[in-house]
Parts: sequence; structure tokens; C-alpha cells
Amino acid sequence: MNSHSEKDPIHSPENVVPRKKLQIRIIKMDDQGPDVKLAQAALQCWGYSTIVSGIFGREMHDKIRDFQEKHGLPANGEIGSETWRALLTLPDKL
Repeated sequence: MNSHSEKDPIHSPENVVPRKKLQIRIIKMDDQGPDVKLAQAALQCWGYSTIVSGIFGREMHDKIRDFQEKHGLPANGEIGSETWRALLTLPDKL
């Protein structure tokens, strides 16, 4: 491939740079989906025993409240922007 006359389809900007920012919604009890799975996996990284089911039930609500209390966040059991930020800032002990 001649780098001066042909584009590299794998490394072109449209294939490397995401077109949209990741948007994560506020999640709460009874919600379901991949963002719930992400939160459950993050809780596991923080040492919480939880199943990655994609279902936000009472047990997860209680674990989120505990996480929020331990991190000085409003302990409402919902995962909003502050809680997402804390959850996704993974602990150093990984």
C-alpha cells in the first residue's frame, strides 16, 4: 500500500475516533440493561459480591447505597453522574 496515495481503512479517523460520546443514564431499582451490567461489574471490582445479571433489584440498591455512603455521596440507591464517576474510577488494588 502506498501511504501517500491510498487511505488506510483500519486506521482512518472515522474508524478510530468514536462518533458519539458514551451516554450513561441514571439507573435505579427495577431498571434493566447493559448499563446495569456495567454497574454490577464495577461493584464487583470494588469488592462487592454481586451477580452481573443486568437487573437492578433490591440487593443492588442496598449495595449502591452502601457504596455511596462509603464514598461520601448522597446515599439514595440510584446511580447518577457522581456515583457513576466513583464506580468507574476503579480501586488501585485491581
